[in-house]
Amino acid sequence: MERPGKLDIGIVGYGYAGQIHREALRHDERINKIAVVDPDWTQRAKASAEGLNAYEDLNQLLDKRVDVVIVSIPPSCNLETVRKITSHGSRPRAILIEKPLATVLSDAEAIQQSLAKTDIEAMVGLTGHGFHPEFRKAHELIQAGAIGEIKSILENIHLGGPGLPPQYLSNAYGGIVLENGIHTLDHLHYLSGQEGWRVVDAYVGNDQWQGEEPDWGEATLFNDGQVAHVSWLWPRLFEVGLEGYTVTLIGNRGRLKILGFDGIILNSREGKLEEHFHDSSTTFNARHIPGFIAEQKAFFDAIEKRRPQPVSVSYTVDLQRQLDEVKQKASEAK
Repeated sequence: MERPGKLDIGIVGYGYAGQIHREALRHDERINKIAVVDPDWTQRAKASAEGLNAYEDLNQLLDKRVDVVIVSIPPSCNLETVRKITSHGSRPRAILIEKPLATVLSDAEAIQQSLAKTDIEAMVGLTGHGFHPEFRKAHELIQAGAIGEIKSILENIHLGGPGLPPQYLSNAYGGIVLENGIHTLDHLHYLSGQEGWRVVDAYVGNDQWQGEEPDWGEATLFNDGQVAHVSWLWPRLFEVGLEGYTVTLIGNRGRLKILGFDGIILNSREGKLEEHFHDSSTTFNARHIPGFIAEQKAFFDAIEKRRPQPVSVSYTVDLQRQLDEVKQKASEAK
């Protein structure tokens, strides 16, 4: 660290998520220098053109004694990367790992064990955990009793089309049930304020695409009188925009609908509230930025104030255990 109070950041992986993290870092005054690691020379060239130091090998970055590492690579590579970080002589002070932790539960548990042997602060990137303004506002309304006692939750993440990001096409990412399913389970815990959700039924079409078939799945969960039905779809041959991403919560005093990365609609005994947080013409990528900014702020605040990180590795491992239950229930249904 060259400047007192400033943080040197290393981004591992300069693809979709890595570049959004880079853009979000521009909004935090605590950042000093940013460097990038990526084995793809085209991504390194892009980073260099933006004025960043770019390295091919992770050890080259760690040798520079960066304060924080942001891991934004295919989750199948996370375990090897975390082990390199934790075993290096110049370990960073903190690490932010993009969800999911791994494509298989045993690797996620191994990441947890590797980090537990060090003093590295760790957080997992789950922007729906109160970081996107829509989810934060919904949480505030629920906590204020706007819809009363939650009875049911319905979440659909139906997004995509012919021009698909690689995470939904590659075994390195695990498909939509893992990539978006972990968001869904996090939303259930965060919005309901309840633990103990049990998977009672599930069906998964494909773990990955086979030919022209879509990657999709759904599950039903119960928790102490509450029921949730969740559904995931990433179509290949037709386009589904942000209108396919909704969360509806029904309580004994009203109904609250989260419109993906757009806004919220509340219908309650007190009347109707509708609030939007983005211009309707804003791109999907641009709508991600506010959530990443808030997520990074919470991460850096926790480092600065020596508080527990808001989304822990252990919490995320528990979410992946539940996703394993989804897969188990789905296999029993076939």
